[in-house]
Amino acid sequence: MFCPPGNAVQRCITTAQGNVLIPCVHGFCGLRVLDMNFEQVPPNDASGAASHGVCTVTGSAPSCPSISQGKVGNAIQLNGAQHVDIPSLGQFIPAQFTIILWAKPSSNLATGKGVILSNKLNLLSSGFDLSINGPYGTLFGSAGALTVSMSDGIQTIEASSPHAVQFDDWNHIAVVVDTQTGIKLYLN
Repeated sequence: MFCPPGNAVQRCITTAQGNVLIPCVHGFCGLRVLDMNFEQVPPNDASGAASHGVCTVTGSAPSCPSISQGKVGNAIQLNGAQHVDIPSLGQFIPAQFTIILWAKPSSNLATGKGVILSNKLNLLSSGFDLSINGPYGTLFGSAGALTVSMSDGIQTIEASSPHAVQFDDWNHIAVVVDTQTGIKLYLN
């Protein structure tokens, strides 16, 4: 189903779990609004919503991260200064969503919070943020802590799992966000 870009049109589908309200993103209405496989850079969205990635540069880093062997297929390798923007999603935050990914954080990470995925414009803005603390811990928590926060400008919900992530190994991460019931983290 397609709807005009910018419309807040939604559609309802029936699943085995009951009825589900599906938001439309940039003219696309579907269960997946973003599906990145990172087989190439910048990454393309395979969901149908055409929310393709755009490589950006910070400082003197190359414009795109490199491709390396992933857990399943290829992956992108970020050096701490690189990131991939998905400008077409902007500040889109549905009331319920799930993010599933494989991550292999390096034990050579600097002290601090390494953001894996975010649509926040800055630390205080509305949006979603998924991060891992470096191997030496931070002011934000213990080493390897996995943290998720979401803010809609009125309320902020957060979940954290201390010492959760294994460095130099693949970690399967799933995050389920529901603005009414909270955030659930699943690891491996």
